[in-house]
Amino acid sequence: MQEPDFDIRGIFGLVAKDDYDRAVELAGGFQGEAPRAAAVIAIALSGLNDKGVSVPRTQPTIRN
Repeated sequence: MQEPDFDIRGIFGLVAKDDYDRAVELAGGFQGEAPRAAAVIAIALSGLNDKGVSVPRTQPTIRN
């Protein structure tokens, strides 16, 4: 049985808008490099979007 996809970008983007420091702390807790990188990128994109920087939304989905 395969697990459903986990929307790291969406979840961490929302958490970062609410509490940036907590989002960074949570992202650091991932043991896998790919999920941790995806979470950090989502946090960074959230910060850039809040500042009005245009960021392309075409990023690959990370699956483990």
